Amino acid sequence: MDTTTSIVDRQVRLWLEERKVRAASNAPASSSPCITISRQYGSQGGDLGRKVSEVLGFSFWDHEIVHAISERSGIDEQMLETVDEHTRNTMEVFIDGILRGKSYSEGEYLRQLMRLIHTISNHGSAVIVGRGAQYILDVDQALHIRVVSPFSKRVRELAARKQITERAAAAEIERVGKERISFIQHHYARDISDTGAYDLVVNTGTMSMDSSVEIIATAYEQRFGARPSAS
Repeated sequence: MDTTTSIVDRQVRLWLEERKVRAASNAPASSSPCITISRQYGSQGGDLGRKVSEVLGFSFWDHEIVHAISERSGIDEQMLETVDEHTRNTMEVFIDGILRGKSYSEGEYLRQLMRLIHTISNHGSAVIVGRGAQYILDVDQALHIRVVSPFSKRVRELAARKQITERAAAAEIERVGKERISFIQHHYARDISDTGAYDLVVNTGTMSMDSSVEIIATAYEQRFGARPSAS
């Protein structure tokens, strides 16, 4: 949590510093489009997004989104995680609110989420993982990526990473996948697997991580006419 805090705080300071530099030089406000990463569970979409952000010099937002909403709303971060990319019934949220001393709804989370993602987009140059960001930002605001991998490969890799049986890994992948599908359907009335919502689908089961990063960076350049670089 301390690491996440430093990431969010550092990004806010960078935005403020950039604003001061522009103001001092009378430079016009400008921002580069973002990249959104929608991913199958176990496809390493989060890791891919982080590597893309490092190569392009973009800020990176995954769990940092939950932390930022927690700071803005004053809601306990662990409670927010129970609605982050999940769909819970009203009674579950109500009971959880009573136990924690403060109620919080999926609707409020979504409103905070949309405000935050639009704020990130206004500053630009960011990689945003999950949370339906591909449905929040228009096509001129972001390059939308879908990361997939064969089910069997995801099972093997998750089992090895978590040191669990492949049967347990398969069950977890099925459960989390259904939760994400339900979250997108419930809040955005969209099918997360509909490829029409994405500029590019990357299969990390057949492409290496480095190749996947290069493909996304090239697609960004083709879409927006410039290829940012961290160097």
